[in-house]
Amino acid sequence: MVPSALVTTEFRQLARWMAPILWGFTLLVLILIAVRCSQGWRPEVLTGLILFGTVLTLNLFAGWMHRLSHDEWSLERELFNSGCTLFPIALTGFFTITASSPVSVLFILLGIVLAGGCQIFLAGTQEEDSSVASLNSAATPDTPDALLTSEPLASSTSNAETSGEADELKESSPTLEAVINEEITRIDEQIADVSLIDEPVDKIPSDSDTRIIDIPEEINRLPESSQEVEESIPTHQKNGHPEEFGCTETDRSYDLFAEQSEWVVQEFRRTRRPSGCEAIEGYMKVDWQPGQKRQMVHVPFYPPFAGTPEIYCEQADESDVRLKVAETRRYGTRIELCLAHPAEAGETTCLHFLACLACEEEVEEDIMEEAELISQAEASQNQDEEQGAA
Repeated sequence: MVPSALVTTEFRQLARWMAPILWGFTLLVLILIAVRCSQGWRPEVLTGLILFGTVLTLNLFAGWMHRLSHDEWSLERELFNSGCTLFPIALTGFFTITASSPVSVLFILLGIVLAGGCQIFLAGTQEEDSSVASLNSAATPDTPDALLTSEPLASSTSNAETSGEADELKESSPTLEAVINEEITRIDEQIADVSLIDEPVDKIPSDSDTRIIDIPEEINRLPESSQEVEESIPTHQKNGHPEEFGCTETDRSYDLFAEQSEWVVQEFRRTRRPSGCEAIEGYMKVDWQPGQKRQMVHVPFYPPFAGTPEIYCEQADESDVRLKVAETRRYGTRIELCLAHPAEAGETTCLHFLACLACEEEVEEDIMEEAELISQAEASQNQDEEQGAA
């Protein structure tokens, strides 16, 4: 590719006209060859290679001129260039090829491949040059207006006739770099004058947040060591229940004292046996709003169970309420509560809750125990019937 500095405006205008002229000429040659071939004319090997080489050279030159006539690269323009260049070359090779001559077939196919490779190379080169030029233009700062509109500088430059005067003018006039440095210094001074808080400039924090936050004394007095933290944590004593510890038969336990919502208070214990059985058991105190009859209680399980647990929920006080386990997942359950009458002010309901996920061995043991109980009940019933008959 020709360097952009050597491509003048006149050369671009000439290239803009030369490309369509060459494409039109090669298209005319292609039409004449097609007409002659339709009349039964078959070119010789040398004649066909000369015609193909001429069309190949002219079309590649036309494509090169078309690229020089434009500064920027675009996909639409490149598709148009490649179509106008490669289409006549391929058709000319089809009409001038001699199937009986391996030389003709080899050179024509090689010419078509080289033409396509040349188009790809030139397109990539132009795209790279265009991207580099755009980056350079974005990185180069614009000339300040004061430098462009400086009338004394323009008049003194036009009146400088000797080299000595020109050197003195060059030394006295500010350079572009000096003007840019002055502008940067002036902007920095303006930024330094702006203060978002009533503090000196040298005390402005390094980050962008300049708000002043008063830290409470309680946060400043927080314990630093882990021992102080453990001593400062209160024991879990709620509703008069003493502090409890994990059962001896468990290898992992969780004490959950969580407030699920504004009206529900929960106190649960989670245990896991060595056999794999997990259970969450505890009590829930549900507060009712005046006039409320229905309420939905959500109980989360964290960490979630390995499967869907069985839920057992019953009333633990004398409230007239009906319970229904609406939905159960491995990560939580939903329980519906319904009062027989509208709730009064301050009315509460206490529930006993149990979620259990048994392992396969315990499930089998429960089934066997249930079968034994059924068999014992049937045997006792049969004995009673026999005694009654006797």
